[in-house]
Amino acid sequence: MANRQLVEYLKEQLAHKADINTLRTMALQQGWAPKDVEEAIKEAYSGIRKKTHADHHTHFPAVAIAAVVLVVLMGALFMVFFRQTDPIKDPIDPTNPVIIPDVPVELSGWEECQAEDDSVLKDACYQKLNRDAEFECDIVSDDEEQGVCYRAKEAVLLQAYAQGA
Repeated sequence: MANRQLVEYLKEQLAHKADINTLRTMALQQGWAPKDVEEAIKEAYSGIRKKTHADHHTHFPAVAIAAVVLVVLMGALFMVFFRQTDPIKDPIDPTNPVIIPDVPVELSGWEECQAEDDSVLKDACYQKLNRDAEFECDIVSDDEEQGVCYRAKEAVLLQAYAQGA
């Protein structure tokens, strides 16, 4: 059994980060027996190791609980901010389908021209539109059709100029 006074002194010095070899040399110089010094060092170190080992494990449950609580809170916040709403119920009964009758669609002037497959007739259609009214080719959505419309407009203007001259 090591001397209590020496063990406590060594523990205190080791807690202040003193060098163990310096402490050993000082204890031997003060007259302590080498066997007593070595036993006191072993006991001082074992007390320090037990204390740090016990301290390390006492914080683990608190940290684990805090981590679980944090994850649960983050999940709850995610659910609140990014929750999905119920899908809209379809009011149409799939067993009783709604039949929509075919209704003939009346095409506007340029849509009628656009629907024409023959290029000569298409050109004549656009020329007729341009002769009958100030037709704006800009409302034609298709670029190629718009080009045909402008060429027909140009032809109508040239014809009007030729007739007027």
